Amino acid sequence: MSAHAESISHVSAVAALPASPPNPPCSEQSHSVLKQDLATWRALPVDDYWFCAGALHEVRRCPRCGSSLMQRIEIVDLRYPDAAA
Repeated sequence: MSAHAESISHVSAVAALPASPPNPPCSEQSHSVLKQDLATWRALPVDDYWFCAGALHEVRRCPRCGSSLMQRIEIVDLRYPDAAA
């Protein structure tokens, strides 16, 4: 085997890359931040709608931990798209 082929086939040690720090766990504060910004809230996946304590609530899912997040909503404009006006 040539010297060139031996140098190519030689295995060199590869330094391990440092592990990236894990994301901090979700908290009530991080979930509150998701609820405060309307654009962020609307980007979350919708889970359901609940009528609770005399009010309608929208339930969405936290993308990081999968928790259900609930926020009161109001229906301001009601439309019947399948009925003639």
